[in-house]
Formats: sequence, C-alpha cells, structure tokens
Amino acid sequence: MPTISKWEELNWGIEFLTMPTRKVLEHPEVQKWLENGVKFDLLIVEVLQQDALYALSHHFNASLIGVSSFGTD
Repeated sequence: MPTISKWEELNWGIEFLTMPTRKVLEHPEVQKWLENGVKFDLLIVEVLQQDALYALSHHFNASLIGVSSFGTD
C-alpha cells in the first residue's frame, strides 16, 4: 500500500473539505440567483469548512442556520 506524506494528506483534507463550497458557488442556479438579486428568508448550510457560504446570507438578506452533519463532538 503506497504511503503519502503529511503534506499530501493535509492537501487532500483541504480539498475534500472545500470542494463542496466551490461546487455550491459555481453551480449555474446559484450563479443566476447571485446575478438576479433573488432574496431568501432563510439559508441552511453545513458548518464544517463552509465559511464562505455564510456570506450568502448577507447577499440574499436572509437569516442563517448552520447545521453540523458530523455531530458535536
């Protein structure tokens, strides 16, 4: 079984945790909402490494609820 360095392990972890944020922000429907001035009352987002999505609540003038699908401990 091949071994990877700690550096490679860290980079894999960062990519794994930031990829969902990138996918959301690059999604064509989200891009339309950002361009068209759509407003929402509430946004519900995953909190683990999704900090960039918090700004969407400001952009859409919406309340924000963070949910942790990984639990609390």
